[in-house]
Amino acid sequence: MNEGWQWLNESRFAEHWYFAWPFRDDVWRDNAAPAQRALVQLVAKLLPFHAVTVIVRPEFAAQARRQLPQATQLLNIAYDDVWLRDYSPLFRRSRQHPNVVSALSFGFDGWGGVQLAMANDRQFAKALLAHLALPQMHHQAILEAGAVSHDGAGTVLLGTGALLRGEDDAAQRKALQQRWQVLFKQALGVEQCVWLGAGLQADETAGHVDNQAVFVDDDRIIYSLPNFPSHPDWRTCQAIEKQLIALQHAKTGKPYRLVALPLPEYGVATERQRRGVKRVATALYRSVNTPILRSYVNSIVTPKVILVPQFGIAEDQQTLAILQAHFSEREVLGVAAEEWVLAGGGPHCLSCWSP
Repeated sequence: MNEGWQWLNESRFAEHWYFAWPFRDDVWRDNAAPAQRALVQLVAKLLPFHAVTVIVRPEFAAQARRQLPQATQLLNIAYDDVWLRDYSPLFRRSRQHPNVVSALSFGFDGWGGVQLAMANDRQFAKALLAHLALPQMHHQAILEAGAVSHDGAGTVLLGTGALLRGEDDAAQRKALQQRWQVLFKQALGVEQCVWLGAGLQADETAGHVDNQAVFVDDDRIIYSLPNFPSHPDWRTCQAIEKQLIALQHAKTGKPYRLVALPLPEYGVATERQRRGVKRVATALYRSVNTPILRSYVNSIVTPKVILVPQFGIAEDQQTLAILQAHFSEREVLGVAAEEWVLAGGGPHCLSCWSP
């Protein structure tokens, strides 16, 4: 067991939350106005529970200030798009000196080329940690925080497709897995790494766990499970469910408490929803034929509240009822998420946090 560091998990330690103001016309429709409205709603739902800062470029600061709740803090850090989760830092504290907190940052490659405008995103973690006055250790390896979820007690779920992206040779994949496991153990105190199977088919990241399965606290996991066997991800989700059932807590040896959430069938955008998005070489083009992944696992889980994506479909209320029944100690609130999934993400993808 590594006694040096404890990896801090957001479901217990996240106090301050961060988002970025949408502005790009090659990702968002209607000059990002619908996405901005969706962010305003999300921030308003979170503010009664936590401090919230919205990162905004100077030229859009007045626009953001007019729309966001007054209690929202604004911060100028350069960024290319709003998916802060995947280039934000991971926080840890010393086991011997719990007040000593530092962070790890990693390389970012735009999800293997999905996004090519990323020079600012690559520097975001460094800038945020400078603002927070926290020391950091930077690793060149590519790691998107949406590809990992951990319980704060030594176990981490890993997105195999994302962490091994671009490596096809079996021996090289195994070696890369081992390098990741050593890094997680030495730098974050991880005792067991759980490599989840294939990513969901419509996931542009090649397999982020925040669409598949995530910890809600140190002994509970929510995970995606389609309601019908004809779903394209039925077998993938069944295989992940078997992994989770067999998984034991690193410290207690007990199984985790599992909560399955419905995984809706893939959606498609209307012509209106795709109209007005500029087509450029540096951003993935999404047409009306691009399948839309709607995962309720892509929720924002804080110590006080769970913000659950809502898509205007029948499964919305079913999912809220499931989460309210299993997590009565937290508020469970729905947040509009259709704008986010149109651009390949979700509420969790938007967010990052600090202890």
